[in-house]
Amino acid sequence: MASELNPVRVWVQEEKVFTDSRKQIWMPDRFWTGGQAGIGSAFVDGTQDPGLYSKERYGNFTYAIPVDSGRYAVTLHFAETYWGLDNPGGGGVGTRVFDVFCNGVALLHNFDIYKEAGSSRALTKTFHSLKPNAQGKLLLSFVPVVNYASIRAIEVVDESP
Repeated sequence: MASELNPVRVWVQEEKVFTDSRKQIWMPDRFWTGGQAGIGSAFVDGTQDPGLYSKERYGNFTYAIPVDSGRYAVTLHFAETYWGLDNPGGGGVGTRVFDVFCNGVALLHNFDIYKEAGSSRALTKTFHSLKPNAQGKLLLSFVPVVNYASIRAIEVVDESP
C-alpha cells in the first residue's frame, strides 16, 4: 500500500510562506532551474488569494518536483501582469506564448495567458493522472515560443488510490 504524499505547494517568493484563504500553506519557490523571479509586486483580480499571484518566474525554466510513485494532479497558477493593453509591456493576444511539458509530454501548447484571462486576472490550469519520471520527479518545463514563459504558483496533489 502506497503512502499518500502531502501536497506540494510553491509560489514565486524567495523566503516567505503564504497561507491562502483555505488555510493551505504555500512554501517559497524551490525545485526550479533557470528563468528568473520578477521584481516588484502585481495585483491580480479573479481570485480569493491575490497575494499568491504577486510575483512570477519567467524565462525558459523547469521545476523538478520530487514525488512518490503514483498519480498526481498538478495545478498551475498564471496571471498576465506585464503584457497587455493595461500593463507596462503593452501588446495583447500573442505577445507571450509558451508551451508547458510534464516529463516531455505537452500539457499546454502555444499557451497565451492574456488570450484566456485578459490583463491581471488569475488563471489556473489543472492536469490529472500525471506520473513521475524514472527519477521520481514531475519535471515541468516552461518553454518560450514568443517572449518568455511565466508562472505564479504550482500545486501538486497526490491522486493515488
